[in-house]
Amino acid sequence: MLIQTRAADDPLIAYRTWQVLRGADHQRLAGIHPLCPATWDGPLQVARCLARPIGARSGRALSPCEHAPGPECASGGCGIWADVEAVDCHGRVSGVVRLWGQIIDVPPRNGWRHGVRAEFARIESLAWLGGDPDDRRFLRAFAACHDLSLLDHLPE
Repeated sequence: MLIQTRAADDPLIAYRTWQVLRGADHQRLAGIHPLCPATWDGPLQVARCLARPIGARSGRALSPCEHAPGPECASGGCGIWADVEAVDCHGRVSGVVRLWGQIIDVPPRNGWRHGVRAEFARIESLAWLGGDPDDRRFLRAFAACHDLSLLDHLPE
């Protein structure tokens, strides 16, 4: 397992996929992890260990690591996941992220793509790839609020 540390002014550029979660009175971007979709209220994210929430949802007691992303984390989901290559994710939100801090390379296995888990991430740009029109409106507002570029060329 390759571990590297990158400064904020020398980030790793990678790709991420989100879904739009709807609450009673708001929407937000969230990861697509089936057991614990981490929410993004803005463009900056700081890693946290997901061992406890993943363990609770899967019925296992998992001990959290001390510093996310932990290379030996019991959940295997510690840190901010990003894909090394862009992926097709119609009906979801795709984007480019800058990653820095501790970064762990995760080779492809068990049906998962090649990716990385990072300590810090910042959304650089987003792309709406089709789906619910309400998600599109939310994404336009999110991008405008946080001064992010948005690729949105699909017809209304």
